[in-house]
Amino acid sequence: MANWINIKQRKPKNGEEVLVVVDGHRGPAWSNTYCQVAYRSEYDGNFYEERHQQPVVGVTHWMPLPKMP
Repeated sequence: MANWINIKQRKPKNGEEVLVVVDGHRGPAWSNTYCQVAYRSEYDGNFYEERHQQPVVGVTHWMPLPKMP
């Protein structure tokens, strides 16, 4: 299994679908941090979700998707 890569150290190739960690809001007893599949746009370098083409804000880490079974 691949390790998580800090977005500050290295970014995925443009257009490559990857698994990302999104750092959401945190409170004393809860966290809104989650993972999702996204791709990095070749046009602006930002991350977008594939299905709705919405920007994914707050990406901190990423890793390649595993191979399909």
